[in-house]
Amino acid sequence: MRVATWNINSAHILSESGKYDREDLGYIIDELEKIDADVICLQESDVPPGGLTAAEHIANTLGMFVGGAPSFPNHVTGVGWLGQAVLSKTPVLSWQMHTIPFPKLEVHFLGDSQFKRGRKVDLYDRHILEAEIHTDNGTITILNGHLVPFFRFNIDRLDPQLQYARGVIEKTILLHQDRPTVVAGDFNDPDVGAYIPRVFEKGFVDVLPSDAVTHIPYKFKTDVILLTEHWNVVKAEVEPLRADHALCWADIELKQ
Repeated sequence: MRVATWNINSAHILSESGKYDREDLGYIIDELEKIDADVICLQESDVPPGGLTAAEHIANTLGMFVGGAPSFPNHVTGVGWLGQAVLSKTPVLSWQMHTIPFPKLEVHFLGDSQFKRGRKVDLYDRHILEAEIHTDNGTITILNGHLVPFFRFNIDRLDPQLQYARGVIEKTILLHQDRPTVVAGDFNDPDVGAYIPRVFEKGFVDVLPSDAVTHIPYKFKTDVILLTEHWNVVKAEVEPLRADHALCWADIELKQ
């Protein structure tokens, strides 16, 4: 089974201006079609005020089932929401969003190419999307996470004020440690092991190379594909394309 994860940045890709300001959902669809994944986890998928979501457009084009929901306001276009979605070649039997409650702190950007230093930002609650997928070998669980990028703010992600949120993330993932589970997504941290250590202590393994660059502008790794002990890894790839996150995928199989 091939499982992929991609933060598609509201389908905005690199343009001739050197910025990620060209909206091109067709490009996203073409690249996903090339890898022919069985399961796709999307983050920052556009959820407009009306009509089909980006994930629904992708699923319809690729002939896949889909489950997902909005997560937080769209910071790319300023219109609608950004959401998470799980697409599957086989039926999505059920799905639900687990809320990661962050304290209502006032934080500020440290400054980067997108936001000026000192700009105030509100901490929205984030979510982990849980989906149950039918396969020939039984039902498997997919967890699709998209967390807060604390490396961009003036607060350490290990700050005691964030301890409860970290605990909820760990608890949500560890509820599934005893059955075949894949955890994928943009965890927005260059050291996920330090952020949610109990997940790794309980045997989850990140199959993407530790030195991979998945967040292209920042030139480090924030995206993960974590597996329970039930899986063998055949191959894992990180493909830097024209989006601001690399398209990541892994070929995995259940142990006999």
